[in-house]
Amino acid sequence: MRLNIVLEIGPKKYALNGNLYQDEYLKNKIDQKTYWLKCLTESNLENLQPIKENSYFVDVETISDEALTIILDKELEVLLEKNINEINWEEYKDEQVFLHGGLVLEYENKVIIEPTCCTDLGDISNWEEIKTAPEDKWIMLWIGHPWIFYRRKNTIIEFSDYTQTEKGLFPKYQLNLAEFYQALEKIKLKKAQFEKRVKQILEEMNLKHAAEIAQGITANT
Repeated sequence: MRLNIVLEIGPKKYALNGNLYQDEYLKNKIDQKTYWLKCLTESNLENLQPIKENSYFVDVETISDEALTIILDKELEVLLEKNINEINWEEYKDEQVFLHGGLVLEYENKVIIEPTCCTDLGDISNWEEIKTAPEDKWIMLWIGHPWIFYRRKNTIIEFSDYTQTEKGLFPKYQLNLAEFYQALEKIKLKKAQFEKRVKQILEEMNLKHAAEIAQGITANT
């Protein structure tokens, strides 16, 4: 069992011809994988590997520093709506501005839970709350929409299927709780390591407040 931090690398923002490729994709002239690769290639990100077929999520541990530099440049520009060289973190330090992505849960080398729409690294804290949640009760885990529910029962943790309702919940996955906690504990180190990488890259970009920005956008608080 593994929990991994992933970034969502949406294709359109990385391509000069994003609208053209999107139109081809929507008209079924190219498949989703080809659409993604065409867009990313224009930003020299063709070596990124998604967590599974037809996914836009990439494990941060598989992203090279060169690729991460390109991603941070683009993502910060989109998040803060201005060129990275014009960013004044004082304007954003009291806001919650996170990179898009979240946690992926793998079991037996298969992705069983991944972020959905409108989620970011700030939502990792929702997973961390599982340890203190009441037992034998379905509790929503926000991973975007649709979301999931979890329930702790003695030595087992159960996860529902993706849903947007509290009705008719049933366990889709039943996992060993101790093993899950071990995977969850490792996320603390992974978050710290990712923040350190982001900080170093932002410093190389000569960005002011690099440490504060890195801590903020990686949600490592």
